[in-house]
Amino acid sequence: MLTPRVNRNLKIRWEEPFLIIDDVLENVDEFRAQLWAEGNFSHAQGSSLVPDVGPSHNWRQVLSSEKFPAEFREAIAEFQMVAPDERTLYNTNCLFSDMKVETRRARASYYPHSDWHGEGEIPIVFNLWLHDGGGGTGFFTYDGHHSLSSMSPELRHFAENYIDASSENLDEGSALQAYNSDFRGNDEWKLWKVAEMKKNRAFVYCGDLWHRVLIPRGEFTYPNARYSFVAFSKGGSDRFLDQSGARKLLAQI
Repeated sequence: MLTPRVNRNLKIRWEEPFLIIDDVLENVDEFRAQLWAEGNFSHAQGSSLVPDVGPSHNWRQVLSSEKFPAEFREAIAEFQMVAPDERTLYNTNCLFSDMKVETRRARASYYPHSDWHGEGEIPIVFNLWLHDGGGGTGFFTYDGHHSLSSMSPELRHFAENYIDASSENLDEGSALQAYNSDFRGNDEWKLWKVAEMKKNRAFVYCGDLWHRVLIPRGEFTYPNARYSFVAFSKGGSDRFLDQSGARKLLAQI
């Protein structure tokens, strides 16, 4: 079993529409080493780091809830303002500045996207940075809309087709750094918030908000990864949406 120990002296604040928690774990370095030692990185979405590795838009470990002590899972659920739920998904994300992206699905992951797919409850995402570094997660609007659910069906079609068309235009095997670092908006997409990376900091957010990874050019080169731990709740999001202020960003405009 993995042994993350939640700090008793957490530093918690709201930065609408996020909950920011600093000094989350007493043993973040130990936890990072434990996660890395688990191995079993998946490469299922179409990119490669070096010719002998891949494919994936990132390296990802999918982790069962049984890997974690109950008190850790309960603490995450409390941050997400949901009841502990067996439907919560746990994984890591592991990316590099020099990763090669080879499929349209993988490329689209690096443009603004929503973790909600148009039906069911909106997920609340807990993201824990496992080291220091530049960049973080950028949040965008499309034509003034902060989220997929705030759009009419017609506008959703334009936003999603933009992502598909833009990713299709990239040359086969283009380096991630060639566009991942540079894309911070255009006439349709506007960057409005950045959740900055900081070791042992978690930020909790509504997964329907348009967001994308921000990686400084050349900072995370193999084998030094941009590595984070993530938990996706699958239900009971009302309290978080109301208290965070995210609810108003989801309303139909």
